[in-house]
Amino acid sequence: MALTPTHLIADLRCTKGLDKPDVVEAFTRETITLTRLTIRKYHAERFGNGSEFGPGTTVIVLLSESHMVVHTAPERRMLNVDLYSCREFDAGAVRGLLERLFAPDLWYHWEVLKRH
Repeated sequence: MALTPTHLIADLRCTKGLDKPDVVEAFTRETITLTRLTIRKYHAERFGNGSEFGPGTTVIVLLSESHMVVHTAPERRMLNVDLYSCREFDAGAVRGLLERLFAPDLWYHWEVLKRH
């Protein structure tokens, strides 16, 4: 059976959840569960107002299947997601989770690439 790598890239303006590290972590972990991917290493880092880009959270997840990176910038209402897997996953389920947890009101970029 051939693998179908999937790459999801999202840049969103959101109305809630960005300033709550527990919501960002819940999104990350629920996404991994929904997509049936496997966490190898998980690292979350919170940044304060002293950073160049203001406060926010960055989560980097090393997956058995590849990686997931999430960045938040609450002062700018920005959320960035990069999820790549060497096998196909349900990007629609990830979109639904984004809508529920972060209530995006502007989707600057939503792209799902599948390499056959």
